[in-house]
Amino acid sequence: MLRWLFRSLRALPTLGLRGALQLFTAGQFGRTVKIRPRGFQAALEVRGSTSDPVVFYLIFCMHEYPVTTLEKVRWVVDAGANSGYFSVFAAHHYPEATVIAIEPEASNYQVLSRNCAAWPQIKTVQAGLWSSEGRLGISNPDAEKWSFACTAGTGQAGSEPSIRAVSVPSLMREFSISTIDVFKIDIEGGEKEVFGGDDISWLQKTRIIMIELHPGCWGTFFKALEKVPYDCRQSGENIIVLLGELAGRSGLLRAKH
Repeated sequence: MLRWLFRSLRALPTLGLRGALQLFTAGQFGRTVKIRPRGFQAALEVRGSTSDPVVFYLIFCMHEYPVTTLEKVRWVVDAGANSGYFSVFAAHHYPEATVIAIEPEASNYQVLSRNCAAWPQIKTVQAGLWSSEGRLGISNPDAEKWSFACTAGTGQAGSEPSIRAVSVPSLMREFSISTIDVFKIDIEGGEKEVFGGDDISWLQKTRIIMIELHPGCWGTFFKALEKVPYDCRQSGENIIVLLGELAGRSGLLRAKH
Protein backbone atom coordinates (compact mmCIF):
# COMPACT_ATOMS: atom_id res chain seq x y z
CA MET A 1 0.00 0.00 0.00
CA LEU A 2 2.83 2.42 0.82
CA ARG A 3 4.22 2.15 -2.71
CA TRP A 4 0.95 3.18 -4.35
CA LEU A 5 0.32 5.83 -1.72
CA PHE A 6 3.71 7.36 -2.54
CA ARG A 7 3.05 7.15 -6.28
CA SER A 8 -0.35 8.78 -5.88
CA LEU A 9 1.17 11.65 -3.94
CA ARG A 10 3.77 12.09 -6.69
CA ALA A 11 0.93 12.11 -9.23
CA LEU A 12 -0.98 15.01 -7.65
CA PRO A 13 0.54 17.79 -9.81
CA THR A 14 -0.25 15.88 -13.01
CA LEU A 15 -3.56 14.21 -12.14
CA GLY A 16 -5.09 16.36 -9.41
CA LEU A 17 -6.66 14.91 -6.28
CA ARG A 18 -9.37 12.91 -8.04
CA GLY A 19 -7.00 11.46 -10.63
CA ALA A 20 -4.43 10.56 -7.98
CA LEU A 21 -7.11 8.74 -5.97
CA GLN A 22 -8.21 6.87 -9.09
CA LEU A 23 -4.63 5.84 -9.78
CA PHE A 24 -4.31 4.59 -6.21
CA THR A 25 -7.55 2.61 -6.60
CA ALA A 26 -6.31 0.97 -9.81
CA GLY A 27 -2.83 0.21 -8.53
CA GLN A 28 -3.62 -0.86 -4.99
CA PHE A 29 -7.04 -2.48 -5.32
CA GLY A 30 -6.97 -3.67 -8.93
CA ARG A 31 -10.04 -1.75 -10.09
CA THR A 32 -10.42 -0.52 -13.65
CA VAL A 33 -10.80 3.26 -13.72
CA LYS A 34 -10.71 6.19 -16.11
CA ILE A 35 -8.21 8.97 -15.43
CA ARG A 36 -7.93 12.30 -17.17
CA PRO A 37 -4.50 13.95 -16.82
CA ARG A 38 -4.64 17.69 -16.33
CA GLY A 39 -4.92 19.54 -19.64
CA PHE A 40 -5.85 16.45 -21.66
CA GLN A 41 -9.14 16.37 -23.55
CA ALA A 42 -10.38 12.94 -22.46
CA ALA A 43 -10.06 10.36 -19.70
CA LEU A 44 -8.09 7.17 -20.34
CA GLU A 45 -8.94 3.64 -19.32
CA VAL A 46 -6.56 2.08 -16.80
CA ARG A 47 -7.11 -1.62 -16.21
CA GLY A 48 -6.72 -2.77 -12.64
CA SER A 49 -4.70 -5.89 -11.84
CA THR A 50 -2.53 -5.32 -14.92
CA SER A 51 0.59 -3.33 -15.68
CA ASP A 52 -1.56 -0.37 -16.83
CA PRO A 53 -1.33 1.66 -13.59
CA VAL A 54 2.47 1.47 -13.57
CA VAL A 55 2.77 2.39 -17.27
CA PHE A 56 0.31 5.27 -16.85
CA TYR A 57 2.25 6.54 -13.83
CA LEU A 58 5.62 6.35 -15.60
CA ILE A 59 4.45 8.19 -18.72
CA PHE A 60 2.20 10.89 -17.29
CA CYS A 61 3.63 11.41 -13.80
CA MET A 62 7.31 10.47 -14.02
CA HIS A 63 7.75 11.82 -17.58
CA GLU A 64 9.80 8.81 -18.67
CA TYR A 65 9.53 9.98 -22.27
CA PRO A 66 10.88 13.51 -22.69
CA VAL A 67 9.26 16.01 -25.05
CA THR A 68 11.34 17.30 -27.93
CA THR A 69 11.63 21.03 -28.58
CA LEU A 70 11.93 20.54 -32.35
CA GLU A 71 9.93 23.20 -34.18
CA LYS A 72 7.92 20.77 -36.26
CA VAL A 73 7.02 17.20 -35.38
CA ARG A 74 4.95 15.71 -38.19
CA TRP A 75 5.22 11.96 -37.61
CA VAL A 76 5.39 9.94 -34.40
CA VAL A 77 5.48 6.14 -34.43
CA ASP A 78 4.60 4.25 -31.23
CA ALA A 79 5.68 0.62 -31.65
CA GLY A 80 4.42 -1.52 -28.80
CA ALA A 81 1.67 0.98 -28.02
CA ASN A 82 0.06 -1.19 -25.33
CA SER A 83 -2.91 0.77 -23.90
CA GLY A 84 -2.08 3.90 -25.88
CA TYR A 85 -0.71 6.13 -23.13
CA PHE A 86 2.39 7.27 -25.02
CA SER A 87 0.35 7.76 -28.20
CA VAL A 88 -2.03 10.07 -26.35
CA PHE A 89 0.89 11.81 -24.62
CA ALA A 90 2.49 12.44 -28.03
CA ALA A 91 -0.75 13.60 -29.67
CA HIS A 92 -1.27 16.07 -26.82
CA HIS A 93 2.23 17.54 -26.98
CA TYR A 94 2.56 17.44 -30.79
CA PRO A 95 -0.94 18.47 -31.93
CA GLU A 96 0.12 18.90 -35.57
CA ALA A 97 1.67 15.44 -35.79
CA THR A 98 0.13 12.18 -36.96
CA VAL A 99 0.76 9.37 -34.47
CA ILE A 100 0.91 5.77 -35.70
CA ALA A 101 0.17 3.43 -32.78
CA ILE A 102 1.17 -0.20 -33.41
CA GLU A 103 0.10 -2.96 -31.03
CA PRO A 104 -0.05 -6.70 -31.81
CA GLU A 105 -1.99 -8.19 -28.88
CA ALA A 106 -5.80 -8.20 -29.16
CA SER A 107 -6.84 -7.17 -25.63
CA ASN A 108 -4.28 -4.36 -25.56
CA TYR A 109 -5.37 -3.22 -29.01
CA GLN A 110 -8.99 -2.94 -27.89
CA VAL A 111 -8.03 -0.65 -25.00
CA LEU A 112 -5.65 1.27 -27.26
CA SER A 113 -8.47 1.94 -29.72
CA ARG A 114 -10.80 3.19 -26.99
CA ASN A 115 -8.17 5.38 -25.37
CA CYS A 116 -7.15 6.98 -28.66
CA ALA A 117 -10.67 7.60 -29.97
CA ALA A 118 -10.73 11.25 -28.82
CA TRP A 119 -7.56 12.04 -30.82
CA PRO A 120 -8.30 11.71 -34.56
CA GLN A 121 -4.62 12.26 -35.42
CA ILE A 122 -3.78 8.88 -33.85
CA LYS A 123 -3.96 6.02 -36.35
CA THR A 124 -4.04 2.59 -34.73
CA VAL A 125 -2.60 -0.52 -36.39
CA GLN A 126 -2.98 -4.03 -35.00
CA ALA A 127 0.35 -5.49 -36.00
CA GLY A 128 3.79 -6.35 -34.70
CA LEU A 129 6.86 -4.42 -35.80
CA TRP A 130 9.33 -6.80 -37.45
CA SER A 131 12.14 -6.97 -39.99
CA SER A 132 9.80 -7.84 -42.85
CA GLU A 133 6.14 -8.22 -43.68
CA GLY A 134 4.45 -11.51 -42.85
CA ARG A 135 2.62 -13.14 -39.96
CA LEU A 136 3.49 -13.30 -36.27
CA GLY A 137 2.17 -14.93 -33.13
CA ILE A 138 2.36 -14.08 -29.43
CA SER A 139 5.05 -16.24 -27.88
CA ASN A 140 3.92 -15.63 -24.28
CA PRO A 141 0.11 -15.22 -24.25
CA ASP A 142 -0.09 -15.58 -20.45
CA ALA A 143 2.36 -12.77 -19.78
CA GLU A 144 1.60 -9.39 -18.20
CA LYS A 145 -0.03 -6.83 -20.50
CA TRP A 146 3.21 -4.89 -21.04
CA SER A 147 5.29 -8.00 -21.73
CA PHE A 148 3.73 -9.64 -24.79
CA ALA A 149 6.41 -10.69 -27.29
CA CYS A 150 6.02 -11.62 -30.92
CA THR A 151 7.54 -14.57 -32.73
CA ALA A 152 7.53 -15.55 -36.38
CA GLY A 153 4.61 -17.86 -37.17
CA THR A 154 1.55 -18.43 -35.01
CA GLY A 155 2.98 -18.42 -31.48
CA GLN A 156 2.28 -20.93 -28.75
CA ALA A 157 -0.46 -23.51 -29.12
CA GLY A 158 -3.74 -21.96 -28.14
CA SER A 159 -2.53 -18.41 -28.64
CA GLU A 160 -4.46 -15.92 -30.74
CA PRO A 161 -4.48 -16.25 -34.54
CA SER A 162 -1.49 -15.00 -36.48
CA ILE A 163 -0.91 -11.27 -36.44
CA ARG A 164 0.19 -9.01 -39.25
CA ALA A 165 3.91 -8.18 -39.26
CA VAL A 166 4.98 -4.78 -40.55
CA SER A 167 8.47 -3.52 -41.20
CA VAL A 168 9.51 0.09 -40.79
CA PRO A 169 9.89 0.57 -44.58
CA SER A 170 6.44 -0.94 -45.27
CA LEU A 171 4.88 1.24 -42.57
CA MET A 172 6.47 4.35 -44.05
CA ARG A 173 5.13 3.43 -47.48
CA GLU A 174 1.64 2.69 -46.15
CA PHE A 175 1.29 6.10 -44.50
CA SER A 176 3.50 8.07 -46.93
CA ILE A 177 5.95 8.98 -44.15
CA SER A 178 9.03 10.77 -45.40
CA THR A 179 10.69 11.22 -41.98
CA ILE A 180 9.91 9.72 -38.57
CA ASP A 181 10.42 12.56 -36.12
CA VAL A 182 9.88 10.56 -32.92
CA PHE A 183 10.06 6.77 -32.91
CA LYS A 184 9.15 5.14 -29.58
CA ILE A 185 9.92 1.40 -29.46
CA ASP A 186 9.05 -1.04 -26.68
CA ILE A 187 8.52 -4.40 -28.36
CA GLU A 188 9.86 -6.91 -25.84
CA GLY A 189 12.89 -8.17 -27.74
CA GLY A 190 11.49 -7.68 -31.23
CA GLU A 191 13.98 -4.85 -31.67
CA LYS A 192 16.61 -7.50 -32.47
CA GLU A 193 14.61 -8.34 -35.62
CA VAL A 194 13.86 -4.72 -36.50
CA PHE A 195 17.45 -3.47 -36.21
CA GLY A 196 18.97 -6.69 -37.53
CA GLY A 197 16.95 -6.72 -40.75
CA ASP A 198 18.34 -6.43 -44.26
CA ASP A 199 16.93 -2.93 -44.81
CA ILE A 200 17.70 -0.41 -42.09
CA SER A 201 18.03 2.55 -44.44
CA TRP A 202 15.06 4.07 -42.60
CA LEU A 203 17.48 5.07 -39.83
CA GLN A 204 18.65 7.85 -42.14
CA LYS A 205 15.05 9.11 -42.20
CA THR A 206 14.54 8.99 -38.43
CA ARG A 207 15.34 11.87 -36.08
CA ILE A 208 14.75 10.63 -32.52
CA ILE A 209 14.42 7.08 -31.17
CA MET A 210 13.12 6.34 -27.67
CA ILE A 211 13.63 2.65 -27.00
CA GLU A 212 13.61 0.15 -24.18
CA LEU A 213 16.28 -2.41 -25.00
CA HIS A 214 15.80 -5.99 -23.83
CA PRO A 215 18.39 -8.72 -23.15
CA GLY A 216 20.14 -9.95 -26.27
CA CYS A 217 19.29 -6.84 -28.30
CA TRP A 218 21.91 -4.31 -27.29
CA GLY A 219 24.63 -5.43 -29.71
CA THR A 220 22.29 -5.56 -32.72
CA PHE A 221 20.88 -2.13 -31.92
CA PHE A 222 24.19 -0.32 -31.57
CA LYS A 223 25.69 -2.09 -34.59
CA ALA A 224 22.81 -0.73 -36.68
CA LEU A 225 23.43 2.77 -35.34
CA GLU A 226 26.99 2.68 -36.68
CA LYS A 227 25.53 3.56 -40.07
CA VAL A 228 24.40 7.03 -38.94
CA PRO A 229 25.73 9.79 -36.67
CA TYR A 230 24.10 9.55 -33.25
CA ASP A 231 24.33 10.28 -29.58
CA CYS A 232 22.28 8.81 -26.77
CA ARG A 233 21.26 9.30 -23.16
CA GLN A 234 19.27 7.43 -20.54
CA SER A 235 15.73 8.28 -19.42
CA GLY A 236 14.36 5.78 -16.91
CA GLU A 237 14.49 2.38 -18.60
CA ASN A 238 14.70 3.96 -22.04
CA ILE A 239 17.59 4.96 -24.30
CA ILE A 240 16.97 8.25 -26.10
CA VAL A 241 18.89 8.47 -29.38
CA LEU A 242 19.36 11.63 -31.44
CA LEU A 243 20.17 10.75 -35.04
CA GLY A 244 21.75 12.48 -38.01
CA GLU A 245 21.89 16.26 -37.82
CA LEU A 246 20.42 16.17 -34.29
CA ALA A 247 23.39 14.24 -32.87
CA GLY A 248 25.31 16.36 -30.41
CA ARG A 249 22.68 19.06 -30.14
CA SER A 250 21.66 20.04 -26.62
CA GLY A 251 18.38 21.43 -25.36
CA LEU A 252 16.21 19.30 -27.66
CA LEU A 253 14.56 17.26 -24.91
CA ARG A 254 12.81 18.14 -21.70
CA ALA A 255 10.47 16.49 -19.21
CA LYS A 256 7.00 17.93 -19.50
CA HIS A 257 3.61 17.27 -17.89
